Amino acid sequence: MESLNFLLDTLLIRLAWTSAQAVLLIGAVWLIGRLLPRLPAALRCTLWWLVGLQLILGLCWSSQLQLRVLATPPPIAAVVHDHAIMPAAAITAGVPMARAVAETPRPTPAAWHAHWRPILVSLWLAAVLMQLLIAGKQWRASRRVLRDSHPSTDDALRAVCAEQVKKMGLRREPQLRMSAAIRSPQVTGLWRTTVLLPADQRLTLPESAMAMAHELAHLRRGDLWLGWIPAVAQRLFFFHPLVAWAVREYALS
Repeated sequence: MESLNFLLDTLLIRLAWTSAQAVLLIGAVWLIGRLLPRLPAALRCTLWWLVGLQLILGLCWSSQLQLRVLATPPPIAAVVHDHAIMPAAAITAGVPMARAVAETPRPTPAAWHAHWRPILVSLWLAAVLMQLLIAGKQWRASRRVLRDSHPSTDDALRAVCAEQVKKMGLRREPQLRMSAAIRSPQVTGLWRTTVLLPADQRLTLPESAMAMAHELAHLRRGDLWLGWIPAVAQRLFFFHPLVAWAVREYALS
């Protein structure tokens, strides 16, 4: 039981301290963006990404624990007090039973705290599980969009994509597909990357080249892999409004 209470206390303390530290870090990143409005988008994106990394490390990082193999047994008086046993002096002195029971100490605030710890952690775990279920639903929806899309037959768009891939120095050219379920270009796929374009897009070739360059920049920076850090941090700290804002800023960078 003591080990469980220790783990619950550690988790709650880490959630609280990491949340407080995140406020300072998010404020610092926001201030840097305000003072340096011409900061490169890649560096701005990296700064917001570091917020997610700080949240995960703050929650998961643990220091070495020193466990006492042979703990000193508590005094007998303390054991008697914890179990609310009537003092022996009261018995020898002939104190009535009702009076001795009335003088028994009531539960301390620490006892109430011990009851609230599992409740708070259980609520947090249930909410995190709900967040994971929502993320799984969104992932299935994105896979459905990719499955229902069709390869692009526009030679001009494919030429623009190949040109942008060459300019950015990417090793492989992603698939170019069209989808009627999206309204803006997006990139997806960890292993087989795909650039999805709206099926009803009416962009000119220069506009298509700019949109393509923006999506391919995510591939060059490795955002499809690195994006897992802010996404996981947002699920774990769903209760923190500034974390949701920081993750949104990262996605827009």
